[in-house]
Amino acid sequence: MIAGFGGTESQMHVNAEGYSMSVRPKEFPMKRMIPNWLTALPLLIVAAFGHAAERQATPASSIRVRDGFRVELLRSAQEGEGSWISMTMDDKGRVIVGLDAQGLGRLTLDDQASTVAFEKLEQTDAFRHVRGVL
Repeated sequence: MIAGFGGTESQMHVNAEGYSMSVRPKEFPMKRMIPNWLTALPLLIVAAFGHAAERQATPASSIRVRDGFRVELLRSAQEGEGSWISMTMDDKGRVIVGLDAQGLGRLTLDDQASTVAFEKLEQTDAFRHVRGVL
């Protein structure tokens, strides 16, 4: 969220994840502006954090593939696993994912491919923002 004062008429601007509000003292008396600002601030904070909490994977149906191939969502990143930004396979067929902040993770399917376990790989924290290099 960004809030600030500025402009030629001492305008106040607040932006939070696509929500914005501008208040001009000329059009809005100062004594009324503060109570309205205090009412709007919690709503903007809730909107900003609520929007960020809606992390969802790209729907498999929206990914285009050649005939004979299919896309399935096996697992989405859970709380504390970071954002997965790159992917490859190791020699045992496990998926290795590059984590956005730092490190690598490994996804392992059980024998029936019904459960996918995530494991953060030790001693990989030196890798940061691993985009397209796996």
